[in-house]
Amino acid sequence: ATSRRHLLQRIIKKVNNEKNYMMLYNIMVPEVHCPVKVRVGSLSDGGKIPKGSVVFSLGMSNEISFELELQSITNTCCFIFGFDGKEQSSATQHRLSQLRAKSRKAKISGTTEENNNKYTIDYLMKLENVTHVEILKADIEGAEMDALPGFLEKHHPAQDTCYYVVQHALSHSSTMHQITVAAY
Repeated sequence: ATSRRHLLQRIIKKVNNEKNYMMLYNIMVPEVHCPVKVRVGSLSDGGKIPKGSVVFSLGMSNEISFELELQSITNTCCFIFGFDGKEQSSATQHRLSQLRAKSRKAKISGTTEENNNKYTIDYLMKLENVTHVEILKADIEGAEMDALPGFLEKHHPAQDTCYYVVQHALSHSSTMHQITVAAY
């Protein structure tokens, strides 16, 4: 782990183009390895999922293939809370209800402003009466950079917990660094 961390720090300093970003992403894979988990999705768009987990899925946009595959693999053992800045269609909401999942219209942010429908992950946990999120899937078009640091400061993974973040842009490497520094 120490040698991987040292290598990761060297790579982060070099991240300045797409090729180096992919090298950084590939180095992150061992950092989130969980030997008792089941893989959901491909290496570039999936994660390790334990059975019986509370899952927060941030950013759905009526696209629930992750949630469908997760529940298929785990025999619907997980309970999924989905959040998106826009209301999900009635068809998506109906499908989620069949998956032991539900959605809520919520913009994920580093601060809570109920009047603007903006919420921190912590606040959403309180609203849903959740004390521990085992799986955090975030694909919120850059809002990860604002929302994740505060969450990661308060919540530390249990030994059997993995987190997965979809990263689409080179500019997110600093957030990935914060995740690594927080020992995720």
